[in-house]
Amino acid sequence: ALGIAAIAHMVGRMTSCSEPQTPRKLVTWLTAAVLLLLFVAPNVTAARVDPHRKLDWRGVAQFFDAVALEGEPVLVPNLWPQICLGYYLQDLGRDVEFVTLWESSTLAERALAERSKGWMLTAGFQKDNEVRAWMHQFVPVLKKREEEMALFFYPDFVTLLETRFAAQKGTVFEEQFTRMGKRFDFAAGEMLLQGQGWSYPESNSGGIGYQWALGGSAELGLPIGPPRDASIRFRVLPFPHPEAPEQTLELWLNERHLATLKLEEGWSEHEVAIPVSTWSAGANILYLRFARSTVPAQLGTGSTDHRNLSVAFDFLEVVTEGTDLTHP
Repeated sequence: ALGIAAIAHMVGRMTSCSEPQTPRKLVTWLTAAVLLLLFVAPNVTAARVDPHRKLDWRGVAQFFDAVALEGEPVLVPNLWPQICLGYYLQDLGRDVEFVTLWESSTLAERALAERSKGWMLTAGFQKDNEVRAWMHQFVPVLKKREEEMALFFYPDFVTLLETRFAAQKGTVFEEQFTRMGKRFDFAAGEMLLQGQGWSYPESNSGGIGYQWALGGSAELGLPIGPPRDASIRFRVLPFPHPEAPEQTLELWLNERHLATLKLEEGWSEHEVAIPVSTWSAGANILYLRFARSTVPAQLGTGSTDHRNLSVAFDFLEVVTEGTDLTHP
């Protein structure tokens, strides 16, 4: 701003060395305006758009503060996520132990062996993807496209939910499930309630969005609040393979077996009743167990998909009295 003002003033004096003063002032102001446009115009778009492309570390810190328990460490591959998260956690009055892994999975394994539970956080540019890839074997709780941020919990999803509810932090999960309409559409925003055994959201040519369950089992958190009579309704597609044995789906809520279903080819919709006595007052975890899974790349069809696919889920919802049963 000072430079533009100085240049404009100099141009005004050079072009109006004599009388009167009005043209000189006019030239000065016009020069300033032109220089301002030259410098500012190319950056207007960046000023409006760039903040939305940056990771909201303040929001990440608030989320972490809401779900993390005192004394739980955070393993980070390098100093960048530690500096960013640590800065905003200080504003929230949280003192967290950060363990820097220095981009070494060997150090990561050693740090993990010394701690029974905690968090892993990766974000920003990496020297290599060794530690980032190592972290992805654990439960993803929060992911953002910006900076490829991913927050994981270890050792498992069951421990995550049970310890939060025991520490009176279960409302975070209940509130999210309520905002979702007690329904999974299997989009990226459902990460907090998805445990092990899930791939990424995708869609087919017919516009149906779905997510594959991987391997022999998958987990979903169902924090419905006070126990009540309810049912779960879902739409599924077993991986199509004419020579494979029949696909079955076992459903368990916590330690109670609900049903075993035979899945026919193509999309099918099912509903399973869950009486009030089956629900827990705290954490409720739905276990989905499959008879078979298939790696498309091993079928000799030219597929390059190396995922171990079991069943694709279009949606899964908890239906209680007064629930609106209409859905897309």
